[in-house]
This record gives sequence, structure tokens and C-alpha cells, in this order.
Amino acid sequence: MKKKVYRRPWLHTSIIDQAAFHNCIRSLSNNKAPGSDVVVNEILTMLPPAMRQTIHLLFIFMRATGITPKAWKTSETVLIDTGKGEEADPASYRPVGLANTLYKLWTRMTNTLYEFAETNSLLNTTQAGFGSKRTPYTNCKT
Repeated sequence: MKKKVYRRPWLHTSIIDQAAFHNCIRSLSNNKAPGSDVVVNEILTMLPPAMRQTIHLLFIFMRATGITPKAWKTSETVLIDTGKGEEADPASYRPVGLANTLYKLWTRMTNTLYEFAETNSLLNTTQAGFGSKRTPYTNCKT
């Protein structure tokens, strides 16, 4: 069997880094509404080490296979009253997407990897649309 070669070894290394994973769990905000999984962030922060390790292994598997569960990619949209205007006016509300808690942790982990890549100049400078302090227009010449 051929050994898998990663085109971005730093990415794989960061995903398997237990300290980075635990920092992501610790950085989750409290008192946030859960998504369709009905799991609040506080549950993840209180999990015993064996359960945390299982989730971390799942993330490593997801990185290795490139597969994210489809159910994680859905969110429930609720309307929050802004307190401005009439209650009956739809413009008085703003939509909020409630995502699956494990998906939020997964995206936080991958965002941490993005920050690592940006800090270590691993991103192509022509890809400015998602960079910090950049816009899709950054590279356009006038």
C-alpha cells in the first residue's frame, strides 16, 4: 500500500496537534445557542479526556479523507428581534444561523490553520479575497 503524501504537511501537522485542538475547545464561547444537534459549547469544554480524544481522532480522519459529514453543513436560521421598529415588520429582525456545534469546532480548527498559514507566508499573495485586511479588489490595478 502506498503511503499518502500530503501536499501541505503543515496542515496535517496542525490538525493532529492535540494542543491546538484543546485550545480550540477552550476558546469556544459560552452561552451560545446550539444548532440542530442541540449541543451547547459548554458540553464540549466539560467532556472527559477520552471523549475529547475521540472527537480529535474524528477530525484527523476527516482531514485525511477530506470528508465532512453533510449533516454538519446545515444550519437552522432563526430571526432575532433587533429592538428597532415594529414587531410586525420583518425589517425589525435579523437572521442568525445556528450551526452544528461539532461543525463550529471543526471550522474553528481549520480557521486556526488558516491563521497559521497566513502568519508563516504559506498562502499565495494573489489569493487576497479571504485574507485579513484584504478584499477581492486588493489585487486589482486601477
